[in-house]
Amino acid sequence: VTASVAVPEASWDFVNYQVGLVYKPTRNTSVYASYATSSTPPTIAGGDGNSSATPAQAVLDPEDTTSFEIGAKASLFRDQLQLSAAVFSLKRENASVVVDGVASQVGEVEVKGVELGVSGNITPQWQVFGGYTFQDSELVKAATGNVNIGDPLANTPKHSASLFTTYRVLPKLAVGGGVYYVSRSNGGNQGGAGGGANGIYAPAYTRVDAFASYDLSERATLQLNVQNVGDERYIL
Repeated sequence: VTASVAVPEASWDFVNYQVGLVYKPTRNTSVYASYATSSTPPTIAGGDGNSSATPAQAVLDPEDTTSFEIGAKASLFRDQLQLSAAVFSLKRENASVVVDGVASQVGEVEVKGVELGVSGNITPQWQVFGGYTFQDSELVKAATGNVNIGDPLANTPKHSASLFTTYRVLPKLAVGGGVYYVSRSNGGNQGGAGGGANGIYAPAYTRVDAFASYDLSERATLQLNVQNVGDERYIL
């Protein structure tokens, strides 16, 4: 016989907002800025996917997030090339991270970064898409003292980049592929110096993907995406 455990009750009220401004200095360029807040209601822990490492029936506080971003976009060569660039800052309070195998609310975390993007047509049949993101993450404030203050966050690589291309071989058939790179990232926020929980980390890796699509009609298309075509194992 399994004894039942009372489920705690909790309720929250949220007021969030977003403001933004876009300015077009020319017909083909624009600059923008945005500021937003958001709140994430927690769920009861114990296998629900939100915080499954937390002791059963523990209720966490909501996570409050503020984000700020400024960027610019440009369309060049008669809209054949699109460029974008942005800098961003994201701060979370009551952030939940895994500490010594248990999900805990550590206080405050911050991520600052830069994002670059490019897409365009080399020929009418040949398209290329690419992007790069730099993230500088940090545990800013801990709820339980100064443990791990300044450490980078788990699952937040500093560098990530992608390059993808498609080519229309026939009027109805397109093929393509891409390369996706992710730098080393920590596996937790407690333990080994520079290595996350007990020195656990995910090493840098490069993944190769493939793509194909066929237009059955003007309204229907078959598409196939294959990730990691080399069947490489990146994390042991």
